[in-house]
Amino acid sequence: MKYAVQFPITGTFKLDIFGYDQTKHESLDLVCSYRIECPEAKANCQPLPDNPDIGWGPGEEAKQVGLVPKTHEGGLIYTNDEGMAEIKFDLSKGDLDLHQSMLTNKNGSPVSLVDYSYTRREGQMVIITIRVPFCGQYALKLFANEQGKEGVPIPNVCNYLIQCDNEKVNNPKYPSLNGGLVGKTANCNKLSVQPLRKSSSFIKTKDSTQTFQLETTPYTKLWAEVDNIYMLQQEASQLISHIQKTDNSQGKTSWQLDVKLPRDGEYAVNVYAENDSEADRLYNVINYLIIAGDVTQLSRSIQQPSKRSINDVVKSTNEQSATILFCETDESDMSLGMEVTRPGYNDGIGFGFLKRLNKEYSEVGLPVVGKYRGTVFIKTGSGSVYKKTVYRLKRDPPQDDDDTLDIEADDIVPEAIDPDESEERRAERKAEKERKHREKKERKRLEKKLRKRLQKSLENDDHYEIQAALEEFENKQLSDETGLKDDARKTIAALLVRDGLTLAMNSRKLKQLDPAIDYAEQVNHRNKLNLQLAMATRIQENLRNIEKLRHDILALDQRTISEIRSYNTPPDAVREVMYATFLMLGNSPAYMTTWKAIQALIGKSGKEGLKRRVGEFRVDNLDIETGVECKKMLTKYSLPVVRDVSSGVAAFYVWAWAWLNTGINKQLVEAEYG
Repeated sequence: MKYAVQFPITGTFKLDIFGYDQTKHESLDLVCSYRIECPEAKANCQPLPDNPDIGWGPGEEAKQVGLVPKTHEGGLIYTNDEGMAEIKFDLSKGDLDLHQSMLTNKNGSPVSLVDYSYTRREGQMVIITIRVPFCGQYALKLFANEQGKEGVPIPNVCNYLIQCDNEKVNNPKYPSLNGGLVGKTANCNKLSVQPLRKSSSFIKTKDSTQTFQLETTPYTKLWAEVDNIYMLQQEASQLISHIQKTDNSQGKTSWQLDVKLPRDGEYAVNVYAENDSEADRLYNVINYLIIAGDVTQLSRSIQQPSKRSINDVVKSTNEQSATILFCETDESDMSLGMEVTRPGYNDGIGFGFLKRLNKEYSEVGLPVVGKYRGTVFIKTGSGSVYKKTVYRLKRDPPQDDDDTLDIEADDIVPEAIDPDESEERRAERKAEKERKHREKKERKRLEKKLRKRLQKSLENDDHYEIQAALEEFENKQLSDETGLKDDARKTIAALLVRDGLTLAMNSRKLKQLDPAIDYAEQVNHRNKLNLQLAMATRIQENLRNIEKLRHDILALDQRTISEIRSYNTPPDAVREVMYATFLMLGNSPAYMTTWKAIQALIGKSGKEGLKRRVGEFRVDNLDIETGVECKKMLTKYSLPVVRDVSSGVAAFYVWAWAWLNTGINKQLVEAEYG
């Protein structure tokens, strides 16, 4: 077992390690303690994106399900310069169901990062491919279990900490693969769906059309969804057509799916099966990933992912089913289907139910307490489907009715009896009072339920969930003496600002970072932005220090510059500091082989002038190799040594050292100590 610790600040720390013998008792005992001295904090240190119970790297859990690491035995993985990584496992057991890989980081939820990784199986090998959206740390969580295990949570079997250091990374998503899986799902064999050709589900082709052939029982119909991130869903659905052919002699139905590939790019084809016994219910059975043509030549700066118009609805209930709006009144002639799953579970065919109530509404069975996901698809005449609405359903535990909470003084004080009042009038008045009491009681019960849901959403820090709960609370026009609605609005604002603050930190520009910090401080409700503000303030201080050093160089008079240039045989400190300065500014090493060449650069004026170039320097233009080389040169000297030789050269030394060693360009530090 190995522990890795990173420190955001300098100082003395204590690490206590606890453990226990599972065969003897369950109480933790102190195993050992370490005192750690940290003389230098890690640049731009951030909290880990997750804290998994089973730790990082392949361990006993992976071994139990038959995953043997082939490429990465440790828990930390560095991406390449493109922000990509590929992880491979050998399978010691053949009966393994792969379910999902979840990518998370501190700045994004698993939902927002769902299409930045995918998992596929080739023979007895499992391959997970990752393409992160931008630089930073990510947690990759793998879930799997043995075949045939239904109705139980899918265990987390392995986790990796993914590190991307290239700040220029800005990757698009992969096309949407159902569950992030390439290949057959657990439903494929259960529904007797079989590919007719033994080809891989991961396809690279230069053809303009790709054909798939599958076989089913006569009672099963297939539908296919095509996704390309640069196309609208309706547009992508037109790329597919299928031909049904029944083989009566063997009692099987053959399906041929033809997918058009109009341009180079990445395409996902998700195939769904529908049984006659469960009309409208779809099961994902197999997914294909197609790499068409040369995707490396696609211009990401020009092509922008298309915006998807998919409704996202959150609904909670205490009942064993939920009624959902399947389609609008003007869409009642549409052919629709729905996939119902429980995230994190491998449920069998027929778990729960889907029942069409009328043209507009359907009932979804929720057999057990927990979260469900229902995706409504629009079916086309060509056999393709595309998403219309995603329902995030939740069945809560039943709540005990406490009627005593709803009883008020007016309900228990007996009324004075009017002897002149007729029995009929007295009965009417009693019925009216009981009706009002029931309405008041029901409203209080509803208010209690919605208030509890809103409070729980605030604990989860998911602004989508908070927004949905707040809208439902406001739509019912419920009273809010406790200020819960105001709390929710401020929390949503803080969570939205968190993403903007992260972008400002990544920009490394004070004109973006300063207002972002000011605004974040104003909306830092319940201290939810404390961590991001601490990191942003540290970057801000570093940038301000560098800005001051830049002004110090701009303030150098021409006499000082001329003094540096006047050396015929300069000291090593002068020559190497100025060489490193021009190297950072973008000059080629091949041009600066002699001091005379460097003298010529120092003597230039106008746009090529030294001070002007320092003033316009952008760290984004500094590549890792150059930065590491410059830092190695400057490490030979200390500031007092350089200042003793030349105060003018010392200004350039401090400026260059600040950029290279304060953590602003953090990938240089990581590359050096690798």
